[in-house]
Amino acid sequence: MEGEFDSGLIAGLERAGREAAGARQIFGAAVAPNVQIDLNDATQIGDLEDAGLIEHMAAARAQLAAQERAGATLPPAESLIQADIEGRRALSSLSALLREQRMALSCARDTVMLQSSNVEKIASGVNPHGYPASDGGRNLAQLTFLSARIGASGADLERICAAIEAAECELTRARRSIETATAGLNLRSSHYEQAWTALGATVRD
Repeated sequence: MEGEFDSGLIAGLERAGREAAGARQIFGAAVAPNVQIDLNDATQIGDLEDAGLIEHMAAARAQLAAQERAGATLPPAESLIQADIEGRRALSSLSALLREQRMALSCARDTVMLQSSNVEKIASGVNPHGYPASDGGRNLAQLTFLSARIGASGADLERICAAIEAAECELTRARRSIETATAGLNLRSSHYEQAWTALGATVRD
């Protein structure tokens, strides 16, 4: 009796072992270790996520792709940075130019003022410093000399005016470069702020 029980138990264990081995062989591929699942592949996560979550992720990816396409139409950041650099350099050069011309204009102004004073001296019969002596008549030599000095001062003033005009043109170019950089950076900032806000709202929903 005891021998029959032992043999039946052994037979049952052997049968269970064979069934377990068969099950492992059948399902071995499904439970193989180190299997990686691509969470971006909807066909692989279908059994892991519910339909609502899958739809939500798909909407987020579509929204992000749309934002990237819109971002591609914005002015390149590199060109905006270069425009800003050029604008600041132009403003620096312009400041130096205006400073130089202001000093020249001041000198020309002082010279014209001096010649005006000399005219008064000649009219009163006084010989200005550095002027030729009066000829005792209508002071033609003095007046000719004075005319040349005033003419030279006028030429200096004309040159300064041309330089200031060139400086104004340079200022206009600098302003446009800075406006381009500022406007472009504002567009980029506004775009990415709106994009992140919208994407954040989608992810949080």
